Amino acid sequence: MNNVTHNDLSFNETKLDFEALFKTAAYATRELREQVNRYQSKLGDDLLHNDVTGIHLNSQWLADTAHDLAIAADTYSALLGAKTRDNLEVINKPVDNNQ
Repeated sequence: MNNVTHNDLSFNETKLDFEALFKTAAYATRELREQVNRYQSKLGDDLLHNDVTGIHLNSQWLADTAHDLAIAADTYSALLGAKTRDNLEVINKPVDNNQ
């Protein structure tokens, strides 16, 4: 569609570029790991300084980011494993009831 990937949206069909999906999942995993490390560091500082607001906020942000990391890493792992499989099936696709 944009000459960067081989994704293609046609009238009633979608083609997804596997390598683009793989690279996106790898990038998300790396970035989220870095964010988790930053929140852990900030939380450590907040705990050291008894910063009640910082502890509250950074612990929540850490938990949310860790959840996102679990999704990204699991997706990356599945795509990595899919490279050696014959079939790839997309599941959990939302249904658009406005058609």
